[in-house]
Amino acid sequence: MRRELGAVMGLGALLATSGGAWAQDHCATLTVQGTSLSGFAGARAEALKSNSNTICDMWSKDRKSNLTLIVEPPRAASGMAMRRMLAANANEPGMTVKDEPALGASAFSFVRREQLSFTGAGKGGVYTLSLNRDAGIVPGDEDRVRAITKQIVEGR
Repeated sequence: MRRELGAVMGLGALLATSGGAWAQDHCATLTVQGTSLSGFAGARAEALKSNSNTICDMWSKDRKSNLTLIVEPPRAASGMAMRRMLAANANEPGMTVKDEPALGASAFSFVRREQLSFTGAGKGGVYTLSLNRDAGIVPGDEDRVRAITKQIVEGR
């Protein structure tokens, strides 16, 4: 289920901009906005840091759904790592890959039965927000996760 997250992490360092407050703001946004998803009421995002890497992770109460935000350096938007990830995920069985112009010129999404993931470049980095549900994505998840991603990409 978390194969795509592993692929992203394996492509290079996941770096946030310098300063813990900046990265924490995104985790706070994830906490506030993510609780609107089914099963996440009362959940909190936890920031995982190693050096300057930032990943915000949030689990549903029953631990069967996971919402993850990965913050990458701005150069990832135009680099080969992003293109390799896109090509690899496009070949996954059942995966739908599409452009997401509402999130920016270089934004895209991956969607399959149990996972959806949105990636867009914004001020200070490239943001990937992924929702994984063991029982499958439920109606409304795609629109809601897209809206949360838009807020994070736009820095709101």
